Amino acid sequence: MAQLESADSYLSMARAEAISRVPAAVLTAHAEVGRLRALMHDGAWHTTRRWLHHYLLNDLGDHRSLPLPQGYVSPEGEPQRKLRFHELSSSSSR
Repeated sequence: MAQLESADSYLSMARAEAISRVPAAVLTAHAEVGRLRALMHDGAWHTTRRWLHHYLLNDLGDHRSLPLPQGYVSPEGEPQRKLRFHELSSSSSR
């Protein structure tokens, strides 16, 4: 198995596609409109594993209802799934 980049290392959209199994064209389009946090560098969009993870859990795109890809590794310290509002409310009252 290939070594994963650190959570905050910049990834090309091709690498983000390999990790997320969301097509690079979709990731690029969502970066352009701000749905995926990314930076333009040397004419190409780049994101991080952490930003990609937040996108996978929270974006309103077509993949929202799909489970994370088999073998997907969440960045350390990040949730495994999107928390629902009632889960946030009960955890903050403890």
